Amino acid sequence: MRTAADSPVTNRTFVALGIEHLEAAVRYGQLGKRAFFADKSPIVFVAVESELRKAYESLNKLGPTARRAHPTLPFDRMAEIRRVLTHDYAGVDREDVQKMVTQEAPSLLRQLSKLKLPKEGATAPTTP
Repeated sequence: MRTAADSPVTNRTFVALGIEHLEAAVRYGQLGKRAFFADKSPIVFVAVESELRKAYESLNKLGPTARRAHPTLPFDRMAEIRRVLTHDYAGVDREDVQKMVTQEAPSLLRQLSKLKLPKEGATAPTTP
């Protein structure tokens, strides 16, 4: 039985939020390594980390129906990133975050943009 937290509308909302925050993180990350690693003003790093945390928090809320329908999405990796960014702040490595935003986030954005999530009342999500 599908719950309200696993409804097509809710899953579409979580995917949309994940995309929105991943896109913002990637935009900030494109400001370059010098801005990203600036010690005197770590604003770019802080912005990227914040947007990634929000993106992965949203994507980790996808319900079981969406997870079963899209098994190629890296759910374990998304959960790991969210956990580190949310609960292990002292363990967050700038180089790891820079790699996430320049390599992993764009790849995940491509995957998410291809998802076909059902409208309310549909039985199951489909992939292209």
